[in-house]
Parts: sequence; structure tokens; C-alpha cells
Amino acid sequence: MIYDIYKIKIDNFKVFILLSFFWISINTGSKYFILDYNDNFNISNLTNLIRSLLPYLAIVYFIINRDKYFKNFFLNFDLVFLFFLIYGLSQFSGLIYSLKNFHEHYWIVCLFAIIFFFKNKVDEKDSSSVKLIFFINKFYILILFSFFIFYTFKENILSENLLYHSQAFHYEFSGNPFPRASGLSRMCLILIIFFNSIYLSQKLSKRYNFYILIMSSFLVFVLFTLQSRGAIIFFIFLFMLINILSKFKNFKKRILYFLFIIIIPILLTLSYPYFKISLIEKKEEVGQLSESQRKQNTDIKIFRDDIITEIKKNKNFKLSDKIAAISSNRVNAWKYLLDVFFYGKLSDTTEKLLSRNFSSESNPVINKKNFLTGYGPQADRHLMHNRSNPYLSPIIMGPFGAHASNVFIYSLICSGILGLISIIIINLLIVYKILIIFKNRKKISLQSDFILNSSMLITLFLQFRGLIENSYGVFGVDLILLISSYTVIVNAYKKISE
Repeated sequence: MIYDIYKIKIDNFKVFILLSFFWISINTGSKYFILDYNDNFNISNLTNLIRSLLPYLAIVYFIINRDKYFKNFFLNFDLVFLFFLIYGLSQFSGLIYSLKNFHEHYWIVCLFAIIFFFKNKVDEKDSSSVKLIFFINKFYILILFSFFIFYTFKENILSENLLYHSQAFHYEFSGNPFPRASGLSRMCLILIIFFNSIYLSQKLSKRYNFYILIMSSFLVFVLFTLQSRGAIIFFIFLFMLINILSKFKNFKKRILYFLFIIIIPILLTLSYPYFKISLIEKKEEVGQLSESQRKQNTDIKIFRDDIITEIKKNKNFKLSDKIAAISSNRVNAWKYLLDVFFYGKLSDTTEKLLSRNFSSESNPVINKKNFLTGYGPQADRHLMHNRSNPYLSPIIMGPFGAHASNVFIYSLICSGILGLISIIIINLLIVYKILIIFKNRKKISLQSDFILNSSMLITLFLQFRGLIENSYGVFGVDLILLISSYTVIVNAYKKISE
């Protein structure tokens, strides 16, 4: 008995350490393997190098314990993990084929570490371990979100800029770019899903439910203020789904939920700009506004005037131009990458879409095409960067952004048709299992199981996000959460199928 308790505690500690390896290594990347430390040696770069090595340590641990992590990978068959493995192997094949940027193998190592770790959790059929991982993930999301949103609001509160265009998104943290509005919105919506699932499970007392409503109300306000279109669209879909399918004790409970999740956040969002203006005016009156803050507010006014002038000049935009503008040039980025992948160079039509500052001399040309397995991890970034142009941002180097901004386009460029098929099958399999669980929702009391409920909704959100971001196609928060949520989903699916 004592040995069993001791073993459980040790196993849980190992789970926490291994999972922490993945979270700590996020937002580092392969660039620290090729950095010239003679010219760039500092504590920040050294720390990031150590952080980026953690997935390698996880792989070494799995190799040492290969009987546990590798032996049963193919015996206990799971197509989702198998196709993730094929997706990674396709990227590795593309990397070898291109014979360039071999340091990008880092992303394949991270992917393999993730799939071997979580496949083992599925094989163990240990619900307590799966639940522990679920809560560890939410803990890290809460910590990261709280830290970065605090600095975002702190910078923005005395600025006339919208929160979406906050100067904080141009900062660097530990040598890496500050999370963008879309990244913060992603974390915010995941927390909204988590707290809503707890509230709707009706497992807590009235007092704690009220606290959760207040927390959810604040999170929805932040989501609205960040103005990330993808996250807001999914939130609207989520709210409609909840109201259609969830059972409230009475009409009063439904109204209360609507008040805290919709009405109060909207009022707070509308009040926030007026609150900022009032605070700025008071600071200016007493001379407490710094010169840099005053200059920033002036620059923002000029920037707004320039945008209005540009819109007036281009009243007769074509429909394709409007779609590209609405998508923040993502549609043009997809055209750009598809041209390069299938034809080896840009078409005349795509060249005309390029910004006026883009140097045509640095257009990408691929002489050796590899339709089957692509050109390796991060190939979209290498194809889109135009380093010869001094007018482009050091962060967004290309004419349409820095990367594919679509998990399917990313998988095609980086792992070819084989990788694209793998990602499509993965998505179809996950959706199928979610539909089966939903069909049997009464049998398993889905609403009361907030872990399963939130895992399903988080998975659907990440799949939706994959349409406008590289998302779970590459190692990061999305990949960890998707595969972690899938372990919860597949365990529930197996129980239904038994």
C-alpha cells in the first residue's frame, strides 16, 4: 500500500517535470543552435539555448526508458499519433532532401517528444495522470496569460492606441518577441472555455460559481478588447452552442449567465477607451505624462490620419483585394507559397501583388521540387523572408508576413503532400471521435464532466485556429494543448466503444 502511494507520487512528479520541459522550451527555437555566441553571448541567449535543449533531454529520457515509451507505440494502435509520426517523418525527409537549414530539425524533435509522451499516457489508461496533465496545462496557460496581459494593459492604459495595436506587442521578452494579440486571445479563450465548463458542470457551490462568473466576465472583456477576429468568431459560436445545448436550472440562471458573459463584458469594452482618455487627460493636467507617452499618442493620431487618407484613395478595391485586406494579407501569403511550392517560382499575378518595397531580385526560386515530403520544418518562413529589403520589419521580413498562417499550407510546404494528407486525416479522426462522444453525451453525462467538455471545445477551437495560423502544425502552445486534449477525448471514446 505504502509502495503504491509512493509510486504514484513519483510518477506524478515525473509527469510534471516532463510536461514542464515542453512548456519551458516554448518560444525559443532552433535559432539558438546557430547563433554566434562570440558576438551574441549574454545570459538571455544562454538561458534560451538551455531552454531549447529540454525537448532533447525528454527524448533521451524516453530512449533510456524505451520499453515503456517506444515498445507499445505501434502495438496499441492509434491513428492520430501514427499520422503525427508520419507528419514528422515527412518533414525530416524534406529537410534531408533540401539539404538546407538542418538546424530546423529541432521542431521535429519537439514533435516526436510530444507524441511519445502523450501516447504513453493513452496506453497507461491512467485517468488520474491525464487529469493531472490537464490541470498542469491550464496552470501554465493562466500564468503566461496573467503575466503578458498585465504588461499589455500597463503599456496601453496611457496610450490612445487600441489594445490590438499596443506597443507591448513590439517588445521583446528574454530575447524573443512578446506574444501578439492573437496569441493572448488564444490563451484568453482557452481559459474562458475552462471556467465556463466548470460553471456549467454545476459541481460547485453558488459562491464559487459566482466567482467563476466574475472571472469569466473579465476574460471575455479582455477578449473583446484584444479584437482578435478569429478568437471572437469562435467565442460567438461557442456562446450559441452553450445556450442551445446546456441545461440551466431555470430561466433566471440563463439570464444571469447572459448578463455576465455578454452584457457586462460589452459595457466594460465600450467604457475602456473613455476611461483611458479620462486618465490621460488627468495625467496631462498635472504634468505626469512622460514625453515618450505624449509622443506616442501624437504618432498614433498621425497614423490614423494616414490610414483614413489611404482608404479614401482606394475606394474601388476589387473583391479579391478586400478579402486579402480582411484576412490581413493571409490569402496573398497562401498564393505566394503555393506558387513557390508547385511552380518553383512566383507567377506574374503573384508578383504584381507584392508590396512596392519588395525586391523582385530576391524572389524565391526552387530548382529541385519535392511535392511528396516538402522542404522541412519552418520552410514557409525561409521562403517568405526577403532579407535584402531594408524597409521591411526585422520581425516580419516578407511581403505578406513571416509565415504561412495556415496549418494546411504550412504542412504542404514543410512536409509535402504526404504531410498535408496526414494533417487532414488527423483532423477528420479527431472530429469523428468528438461527434461520437457528443452523440452519447447523455450516456456519459458530458455537461458534468468539465475536463472532457473543455477538452473537446479547446480542440475544436484549435482546429478552427489552424485555418488562420500555423497553430498545432509546429511545436508550441497549440500543439501541446491539442494532443493533451486528444488524450482526454480518446479515453472517453474508448469507454463508449467498449
